Amino acid sequence: MVAATSGGAHKKDPDFGKVRIFVYGTLKMSKPNNIVLRKSGGTCLGYDSVTVPSGALMDMGQFPGLIHPIEGNTESSQIVKGEIWYGEPEILRSCDILEGHPLFYRRRKHWSNILKRRVWVYALNSEWIAEGEDFMSESCWQPTDLEKAFWKEQEAA
Repeated sequence: MVAATSGGAHKKDPDFGKVRIFVYGTLKMSKPNNIVLRKSGGTCLGYDSVTVPSGALMDMGQFPGLIHPIEGNTESSQIVKGEIWYGEPEILRSCDILEGHPLFYRRRKHWSNILKRRVWVYALNSEWIAEGEDFMSESCWQPTDLEKAFWKEQEAA
């Protein structure tokens, strides 16, 4: 009886049974690679963040890179701000190609902080990091005014 009730609750979830991806860089709505998500039939659930233990966000110029984990970093974590998109499995295959999974970026599962969804997150493989790279002090890469307003409202709440 409980399974039927919980199954009915899932059907109300608009992204139940779909692939969910957390994007924090060039795949965001305002960025050029977002077309990959839209052409794959993706739908944006909204802004969200993930907490990455032993990780950090880097601005690599044309795109950001999430490093996870950073060797020797066991004490800190980074909150990364972005968006959650969902769709059929095709969306994941398209993103894998764009992100060079598993050689350049590698997918990892995380829980989102606001919508409480299990999401795929692309993290940069550590082999691609040069010594002395600077990590971002901000947790949102190239935010739009709309994103800034959303995160400011979240902090005030």
